Amino acid sequence: MANFDSNVWYQLYVNNHVTNMSMVGSNLFTDDGLKGSVYFNKTNTKLPKQRWQIFGINSTTVVMRSEEGGPDAYFGAMYSVDETTPGQTRGLMVKNTIADLSVFWTIGPWGDGTFHMSNGANGTQWQVEKMGSGLLAMSSNLTVERLGQRWTFEKIGEKVGTKTVYENIDNTAYSTINLQSATVTSSKPLGSSTGSDPETTPKPSTRGLTAGQKAGIGVSVALAFIIIAAIVFLLWRRKRQNREALHERKEKSVEEMDYEHLSEVSGGHEAVKYEMYYEPRHELHNSQIPAAHIHQPPVELPNSQWHPNAR
Repeated sequence: MANFDSNVWYQLYVNNHVTNMSMVGSNLFTDDGLKGSVYFNKTNTKLPKQRWQIFGINSTTVVMRSEEGGPDAYFGAMYSVDETTPGQTRGLMVKNTIADLSVFWTIGPWGDGTFHMSNGANGTQWQVEKMGSGLLAMSSNLTVERLGQRWTFEKIGEKVGTKTVYENIDNTAYSTINLQSATVTSSKPLGSSTGSDPETTPKPSTRGLTAGQKAGIGVSVALAFIIIAAIVFLLWRRKRQNREALHERKEKSVEEMDYEHLSEVSGGHEAVKYEMYYEPRHELHNSQIPAAHIHQPPVELPNSQWHPNAR
């Protein structure tokens, strides 16, 4: 996309200015001050309705306002029952309070010094085209060369010697765009431009974030948070599993040590059985007993010494 100076008025035309006609953006005169007209008329860059600001939102997207429409009126596209082009979407000026994504224009080169324009609401398969009636409509006919789709953006200015002095906007009301889907303020105050440039290449414009880019950032942050949380959980679970495995190994090691200790105490043999000590009995043979004791008669106790209860 070409770079634009947001503090310079531009003239917009098609087909390399052959017909000497320029795009007009009226004030908001219809629907209780909510809409205005966009069409082509004989070129007269002194007229406020033919002087356009091109305000860069980012490297690919711009919004456009005419001097007559004022800072709250934007070039967009909406359905029109009177439009005969397929899609029935016609170019118009629209107030910022009801503007949709059609006010965000993407400008791309054809390769011959001219450009095509599509908007955020209709997509790149539809391009704005100057119709034979002088009105503008969104067209999906992109297969053949369409002169009404070949746009040129020219700074409004006058030659002074060897330099071109451009007509600056110098109005702080045009330093900010205030839309439902975006609010952007220029990084440099309007009026800081020198107003002269020996070349015709537009200067870089201020860049900001579109609603889609903001949403993309929000989604990326959420995904990053989910990924980090998942990594933390996996690390925690792995640490817990390692701790449990180490505890099991310790318990098993203690059991093995106890078994080895018992084995060493027993010498690797069965436990020794201990029996009570007893002295061996010695029997005497008859030859060792005196004869007087072998044949001695029994002794009887006197009756006085016997007791019936004795056991």
